[in-house]
Amino acid sequence: MPVIFGALRRHCITYRNATVMEITTWAQEYFQKTLSVNTIHRAIRRRRLKLYRSKKKPYLNMIQKRRRFLWAKAHLKWTVAKWKTVLWSDQSKFEVLFGKLGRHVIRTKEDKDNPSCYQRSVQKPASLMGFGMMSTAPKVQQICLIVTCWLAGLFSCLAFIQYASRSCTLEPIPSYNQVYKNINISNPITTTNAEEEKPILLLWIWPENYRWDFRDCKTIYNIDGCHLTDDRNLYNQADAVLVFHKAIKWDLSNLPPSPRPPFQKWIWFHVESPTNTPRIPGVEKLFNLTLSYRRDADISVRYRLTVNKKPNKDFILPKKDKLLCWFVSNTNPSTGVGIRMQYYNELKKYITVNIFGKMAGNRLKDEEYYSTMASCKFYLSFENSVHRDYFTEKLNGPLVVGTVPVVLGPSRENYEQFSPGSAFIHVNDFPNPEALAKYLLQLDQDNEAYMRYFDWRKHVSATPHLIVWNQEFIIYICHACEYIAKHKDYRAAQDIYKWWFS
Repeated sequence: MPVIFGALRRHCITYRNATVMEITTWAQEYFQKTLSVNTIHRAIRRRRLKLYRSKKKPYLNMIQKRRRFLWAKAHLKWTVAKWKTVLWSDQSKFEVLFGKLGRHVIRTKEDKDNPSCYQRSVQKPASLMGFGMMSTAPKVQQICLIVTCWLAGLFSCLAFIQYASRSCTLEPIPSYNQVYKNINISNPITTTNAEEEKPILLLWIWPENYRWDFRDCKTIYNIDGCHLTDDRNLYNQADAVLVFHKAIKWDLSNLPPSPRPPFQKWIWFHVESPTNTPRIPGVEKLFNLTLSYRRDADISVRYRLTVNKKPNKDFILPKKDKLLCWFVSNTNPSTGVGIRMQYYNELKKYITVNIFGKMAGNRLKDEEYYSTMASCKFYLSFENSVHRDYFTEKLNGPLVVGTVPVVLGPSRENYEQFSPGSAFIHVNDFPNPEALAKYLLQLDQDNEAYMRYFDWRKHVSATPHLIVWNQEFIIYICHACEYIAKHKDYRAAQDIYKWWFS
């Protein structure tokens, strides 16, 4: 029960504006139980949460900002004492007097000033704002002030219309040469990052509900080009929305609102192979960017090797006390593992394979991952299914620690597009598992031949990947942030499935 209550509390805090009915629907799906609205309501109260009417923060559009500026300009001679009687609307908190009151918010009593408990918009904002300010005068004077401001707004609008009408006279259109004679259009004028706001990347659904600190993008990858958030209230302002494919419901009910704003990009985020891709109907032409391991994805993210001009003399081969190892947990036939399991079952007849993971009942701790892999001469980098570009951390891990990977996946040519051909052994180089086993046993006795598999390290190096359970998707999301910061070009929606399953 504490686990259930904990999950419920986290969901309520994350989605404060959800109704009890919506929370009940979520709870039934999440806990796989039949739960009534009354049960959920009681559970919310037991978690020290309560329904409150959400406060509304006034929203300033361009017209209201202009009115506030003009009002301030007309009062330049005010003293400090007079200015202290003014409370600017973007800092005020008050109950809504007009228009739609909005929905309730679920929060604790102490969360009353939490910004996430405010509503972001105000109906009929001009009637509340008083042209950008509110006075602390008595109620009668406030009413008079509001009426005065309404009249002033009317006259301001008339003046603005009159001013705009004067600028509508026809003017001759300058020629191309007159406009561009002093401009080199081969080098477009761009603004620096300091001059423009960071684009907003909205993470719509946490992949596998693995949560982490968005500041890790700066800490780990030195990526800080966008404002990364999971606040759905920023949807209409977000430059891009990232959607995790595996989390999409079959009825599409948890997708962002459609149609999306015309300036906004939707990013299809998927890291599984086509074999393990559910073909959810209706999402074919919703996305205009793709984020995946594939080279032809719009945002291609891989564990890449780096080339160094200066020879690397620091590498020392770790001590080896195991010949062949394999870390494996997934044995579910529906995920396409039949090919690798068949090959392994034949290979183990001729050579001993040290198994770690759920298949062996001894899952490694995170801190033991690299050290255990480094103690093996060879490592079975067997992918769960065979598809173009689909090789994962199973290849990067052994390259990092100084172990020779034995790969099963796409063709050798495909592997060599990402790593030196002398860095790994491909099962396709041998007619059968018995021949492979014989070759590995031979290398075990020939140290000179074995060491040639590390010659590539003189000028090429591998970067360790993150191994903690909740860090699996950080590299993808951070690089999506980097992409959004650098690419502003228009992208039309594409048929995701036609591309992915080709």
